Amino acid sequence: MHKLIKRLETAFRNPWLELFVGVVLILTGFAEAGETIFEDISGGNIGSHHGVMLLGLAHALKAVPSLLTGLMLFVESENKA
Repeated sequence: MHKLIKRLETAFRNPWLELFVGVVLILTGFAEAGETIFEDISGGNIGSHHGVMLLGLAHALKAVPSLLTGLMLFVESENKA
C-alpha cells in the first residue's frame, strides 16, 4: 500500500501535469469570460470563472521553476558528455 501511495504522489506532483492543469483552467476560464473580462472586473461583476482563471495561472506558474530546473540539468548533462 505504501508503494502505491508513493507512486501516486510522484505522478500527481509532476510539474508537466501541474502545467497542463493550469493551462486547462486558464483556457476554460477564458472560454467562459474571455469576451467580457475587462468589463466584468471594472464593473465589479466577478464570478467563479474569474477565480478559475486566477487559479489556473497560479497553478501553471507553480510548475515553471521545476521545469526550468529540469531543463537546466538536462543541458548541463549534455554539455558534460
